[in-house]
Amino acid sequence: MEELLVGRRQLSFSDRTDIAVGILAGKSDRQIGAELGRDHTIIWRERHRNSTKTRGYRPVSADRAAERKRRRPQARKIDSDVVLASRVRADLARSRTPRQIAGRLRLEATDASVETMTKLPDAEGRTVSHEAIYRWIYALPKGELAKSGILLQSKGSDQSLVDI
Repeated sequence: MEELLVGRRQLSFSDRTDIAVGILAGKSDRQIGAELGRDHTIIWRERHRNSTKTRGYRPVSADRAAERKRRRPQARKIDSDVVLASRVRADLARSRTPRQIAGRLRLEATDASVETMTKLPDAEGRTVSHEAIYRWIYALPKGELAKSGILLQSKGSDQSLVDI
């Protein structure tokens, strides 16, 4: 059996056509996946996202849908929520890590007995993952946080501060 590709590469129109041919030939998702060098779950997901009961799987429609989805702008949760953004900025200014911030927000949202930390904006039950916080930080223009007085510590040392 061929070794599966490591990493994520998008399905091409050719891949989608091969999936359609495999479906018409009555092959299983595992068989189609093995032929394409893809995991069977990718084939299953593609079929279920892009099939209808009446028309089945159509590679042209599936490819168009994937293209629309790729072009769609993704709004970051923190950018679209002023309350959440102010809370995350306040926590970063207090030298908290994204993991600590996400954990505290989750705790405040799920446990009513936990009070908001003093002098911090109330997140009003909102939560965000640490990954989303990191993506938000790295998407900011260089020096944006430093202009706000927020300096992030680098992982490598306790002394040096990194301007991101």
